[in-house]
Amino acid sequence: MKSIPAMVRRSPDLGLEIKRLNRLRLAGSFCMIPVLLFLVLFSAAAEGLQYATRIPGALLLAAGVGLRLWALGCIGANKKRMLVCWGAYSGLRHPLYLGSLLILLGFCLMSGSWSATACAIAAFLLLYLPVIRAEERLLASQFGDAWQSYCRRSRAFFPRLPWRREPATMPFRLIRPRRELAVLAVLLLGVVAAAELVRLVRIGLDLPPYFL
Repeated sequence: MKSIPAMVRRSPDLGLEIKRLNRLRLAGSFCMIPVLLFLVLFSAAAEGLQYATRIPGALLLAAGVGLRLWALGCIGANKKRMLVCWGAYSGLRHPLYLGSLLILLGFCLMSGSWSATACAIAAFLLLYLPVIRAEERLLASQFGDAWQSYCRRSRAFFPRLPWRREPATMPFRLIRPRRELAVLAVLLLGVVAAAELVRLVRIGLDLPPYFL
């Protein structure tokens, strides 16, 4: 089997494609923020129904932040150096992306907007699926048979149940623990604050449910 650096050098075009797709993903994500806020503000459900969705939304939000923290600690400094298939990556090839989706859905549900929830899912699929496909092609070229074996026992987003975790090859370690924990804490508090702020604005403007 050829060395990993040799295989990586054979796919420069794929690396450039991934960079381009990631730039589009980030730009599209920033563009979606005002769209989702607009939908949440003007298409939220009645107050009683919003209370019913806040708890599931908060649980999804906490699960998303927790999953991203777990995945970051598993991948550590091993990204692009070795195939990480333990911990959060056992049976789940893209836990970081799934964590982002759960955070996004958590915000929409906490805000009580089904329109924003549907829009968020559609935007996520449109922006993230091309990146995931390109990244998986690159990983296949890097790790060959090991990647194919990993794919046979894992899924891209939702793991098979029961979730059988692989023994950890490397210890759980955050590269920059203060920075990474601070970013996740700010993200958690920011999403909760944004959902509550939108609710207060709706009350202040006395907007009817499903105003659009």
